[in-house]
Amino acid sequence: MIKAAIFDLDGTVLNNEHAFGEAFQFMLTELGAKNLPVLPQIRGIGLGANWEILLKRYNLETNKSTEELEQWTVDEYFKHFEDVSLADGFEDFITSLLENKIRTALATSSPMVLVKKAIEKFSLNRYFDEIVTADDVSKTKPDPEIFLVAAEKLKVPRSFCVVFEDAQAGIEAARKAGMKVVGVETEDREDKLKDVDMKIVNFTKISLADLQEKFE
Repeated sequence: MIKAAIFDLDGTVLNNEHAFGEAFQFMLTELGAKNLPVLPQIRGIGLGANWEILLKRYNLETNKSTEELEQWTVDEYFKHFEDVSLADGFEDFITSLLENKIRTALATSSPMVLVKKAIEKFSLNRYFDEIVTADDVSKTKPDPEIFLVAAEKLKVPRSFCVVFEDAQAGIEAARKAGMKVVGVETEDREDKLKDVDMKIVNFTKISLADLQEKFE
């Protein structure tokens, strides 16, 4: 039985990976990278971890610290924030969970400064009993800490939690935490999610009854 649902933010609750892609493309180009893909970033691991990987991947040198690169990313992402929207069907789906006394949490590798922007635009506070961000943990996904903290805050045993994730790093973290996983794999994605219990393309394709039937 499912007693709690834990949601990733970027690419799961929000349609915002292309906004992040625009930000990373601009910054990487400024730093000298060439032949970039549409989405240069690695999903689900957070800004700092992204920059550690991307600087090595494109053999880039910069005098900017990781913290400065993170802030630059935030600034560039906010320039594209008007293009960010809620995932299709999310509001109806999570409302149905809350109406049926399912506890809910947001667990994201993004810092609170980014989460606050989404909270303000989409009034996300009304949908989540608890919010856990990169600022609340020492390790981000694929480490399971963020999901374990969310379950502890929700006061629900991990075996009764289901995680909604669009990133392989987040799926790995949820598995390590001993939780069930629904992969959010949009139709336009080239990379396919692995090791999930269910897959959906958006939240119009799932109901609480589907979850309970799958995990009873």
